[in-house]
Amino acid sequence: MTHENHSTPRVDFAQVAAVSPALAEYTRKHVIDDLWSRSGLSKRDRSLVTVAALVARGQEVGYGHYIDGALDNGVTPGELSELLLQLAFYAGWPNALSAIQAAHESLVKRGIDASGLPQR
Repeated sequence: MTHENHSTPRVDFAQVAAVSPALAEYTRKHVIDDLWSRSGLSKRDRSLVTVAALVARGQEVGYGHYIDGALDNGVTPGELSELLLQLAFYAGWPNALSAIQAAHESLVKRGIDASGLPQR
């Protein structure tokens, strides 16, 4: 695996609004205001499910946003590490590895290194 100096792809909400105001409004109203506010799952659990679904489908454009959100919503760095390990076996090694860059960027921003993560 090579280490390139580029960020994982991210969606800029202002760009979405500039290209499709309706899509931006549907996203805000139905995804952010409704779906993520439902009481049936905690935001932490929604974050785990969402990251797993994105990785399983190889939807890289959402990795940075949703991995940051997962950590902000209470998913621990160790849980994130374990999630990516689990996904390597069930969603494919390449899919899990493709999320590593975004996860690394999120952990580095928070000053977290591998010493506190599960080693085996």
